[in-house]
Amino acid sequence: MKLSASLSFRTMAIVGITLMALALGGSTELWAQTVVVLLAGIVMLLFPPKVGLGAVPVVVLTLFLAMALAAFLPASWGIMPEWRRHLTQDLPAALGDLRTPQPWLTLQACGLLLFGLTWAYYLFAQEWDPSEKSRALRLFAVGMVLLAAVSIVAYTTGLRIPGWNQEQNRGWFPNRNQTADVLALGGIVTYAIAFKRFQKGRRTGALWLAGLGLICVALVISYSRAGILMFFAGISFWHLGALFRPRGGKSLAIGLSSFVMLVSLFLLFGGTTLERFLKVPEPDNPYATDYRMLIQEDAVNVSLHSPLLGTGLGNFEPVFTSMRVASADQNRSIHPESDWLWMAVEMGWIAPLLLLAGLKWWVGQCLPFTPKSGEAVRRAAMVAVIMFLAHGFVDVSGHRLGSVCVALLLAALALSPAQPRPRQPWVAPLFRCLAVILCLMGGWWLGSITAEFGPPTTATLDRIQTRLTDAATEGRLASMSSAANAALEIAPLDWTFYFRRASAEAFRTGATQKAVADFQIARFLEPNWIELCINEGEVWLAADEADSCLDAWREALRRAGVRAIPVYTAMLRMSQDNPAVHLGLEKLADTNLDYLIAFLNYATPDEEKSAIDDLLARDPDLHTLDQAQQKKLFAAWYAHGDQADLAEQLLAHENWQASGWTFLARHFADQRDFELACLTALRHLPTPLVRQIPSDMPLDEMKIRYDSHSDDLAEGIMLCEAQIQDNRIDDALTTIAALEKIKDCPSYIFYLKATLCVKKQEWEEAWNALLQFGGI
Repeated sequence: MKLSASLSFRTMAIVGITLMALALGGSTELWAQTVVVLLAGIVMLLFPPKVGLGAVPVVVLTLFLAMALAAFLPASWGIMPEWRRHLTQDLPAALGDLRTPQPWLTLQACGLLLFGLTWAYYLFAQEWDPSEKSRALRLFAVGMVLLAAVSIVAYTTGLRIPGWNQEQNRGWFPNRNQTADVLALGGIVTYAIAFKRFQKGRRTGALWLAGLGLICVALVISYSRAGILMFFAGISFWHLGALFRPRGGKSLAIGLSSFVMLVSLFLLFGGTTLERFLKVPEPDNPYATDYRMLIQEDAVNVSLHSPLLGTGLGNFEPVFTSMRVASADQNRSIHPESDWLWMAVEMGWIAPLLLLAGLKWWVGQCLPFTPKSGEAVRRAAMVAVIMFLAHGFVDVSGHRLGSVCVALLLAALALSPAQPRPRQPWVAPLFRCLAVILCLMGGWWLGSITAEFGPPTTATLDRIQTRLTDAATEGRLASMSSAANAALEIAPLDWTFYFRRASAEAFRTGATQKAVADFQIARFLEPNWIELCINEGEVWLAADEADSCLDAWREALRRAGVRAIPVYTAMLRMSQDNPAVHLGLEKLADTNLDYLIAFLNYATPDEEKSAIDDLLARDPDLHTLDQAQQKKLFAAWYAHGDQADLAEQLLAHENWQASGWTFLARHFADQRDFELACLTALRHLPTPLVRQIPSDMPLDEMKIRYDSHSDDLAEGIMLCEAQIQDNRIDDALTTIAALEKIKDCPSYIFYLKATLCVKKQEWEEAWNALLQFGGI
């Protein structure tokens, strides 16, 4: 993988910044974004471009930024979306006068967008000749191979690379799919370089092939189907592009064989990643149907509430969470599983149309592909960018600075040198001004990270969150309220800060109504999560506010749906020392049979009797309970209520005994009436399948044979069966006593013992044998 020394410092800096954006954990954190922006600003300041790209990119990029900045227009301009109207008019949330309810977070996101747009123009305006483009692509590919190698070593050894926060250590991005996305782009370019080297008969092709192997191994480790598909689709399209060249058919034939070889290697060594392609979704899995599609369906509906200008950058997660329907679940969705939809929700539907216009211009600038323009590697770069954009329909790599930097570099290197790019006198001064703005922005971010300096950012919010957590741990209510107020000035759509503030207000004299209002806002912003309402109820329980506690817990039960019973049970357990809340939960039990059954396990004897009497008054024959519910009811009745009353009711209602006979039998046994206990159990217990071992051997000979092999289970069972058939009850019981000592003795031996004891009317022994048999 030899590189020429003729690469300019500017080009090496550009490729280096691109690779650094990946190496810093994909630059998903503000500190990494600050480093990238400051370095890029310095490079643009020292080496500004001098050529113009024409009117189309200038108009597209300017309008794109304007769409984002439209979030700072007055909120009164246009129709107010329903979610905002409810928060500001029905609930006392203070969202300010701008369209974006979180201006500081939107400003930070707009700054990052400004960098992306400026960097895109800067890269596209570079005056690279074909040879320097090819060398830049090789330098990028070498960097990708090194990152892949580090990723493999980290995964196989368990080494944690600083700044790489992927939970399973499968790459540099926190999301393994985004690591795979970039690996696929690097793999497509590396494959094209290796293929052309082999095609020209150069020995360095083997080195590039080895590098490609490392990228492919890292792709498999990433455990991402999308990355694998992008890689194979990309090299396929790259080979198909050769058909438009002279002697392209021969190149395509060679490429087909190499493609088949790579697929074969993946089928042989794909491991658990290959299994993901072959795995059939489980029918009982709620995510067997494509949950991603449900999220996207909700995202489209959210976007239609502000179709022209969107909700403002940085606002997707809270707005989407409060409005989701089809994808409503306990898991929170921080993005819509699509770059294009995310853009439409936050910036309006004009933004994707502008991007499409820019893409049309870019494709035109990449053409033509001529042999002397380094067409093979340029075509690979173009295909890689198209794969990146296509992946953006089902993932959000376009919203991650590290992957965007890679895509922009490849898009710039794919441009045709045949397209005219005249020098313009205004370009260099403008970019120096933009570079200064970016450096100032980087300084603002750096100040917010290292100290309380400048306008707030997400780093400021993180510090406040730490103070808030410390105050809550130490029980400092005033500090909790103060920290929550500061956080809500920055992020007024974050439900956690309303919840924390309400948790402090609930214990302050005269602030109960404020706490109620804050909890209501938190519920609206997080309308699906059960734990929020359970935790709210716990706060009110600790504050001895029974009515508010019950209100929160009723909402938790509504959210829980089919999972309500364990939630209700947990509430009963938490409220045992609070009579008012316990009474409220008892009243809830009157509305739901499953609640009633759960309540009986926590009721006092008097409460138990009252609840059961009420149930029997409403439904004397328990027709509204299925057999499983009846069994649970009888279990709670037997464990916590009047056992004699239960036995009397079971005897009076013979149809109940199918689900309650075990408790009737136990009651008889508790009364030491083992005869009735055994007869009740044997009438309902299913007769086990007894192992039949046919034998024509005389009984005495079988006895001698077993005595000499007393640990032989089969011999013992055969002897026992023969003794039972010959009505030798005592001998059979003796044999069973020996069989009981053998390891893995089948349970039906105890059933046989019980039936033999019944014949001898040894009722207590029979009962004990039935208990050993099980099912009672």
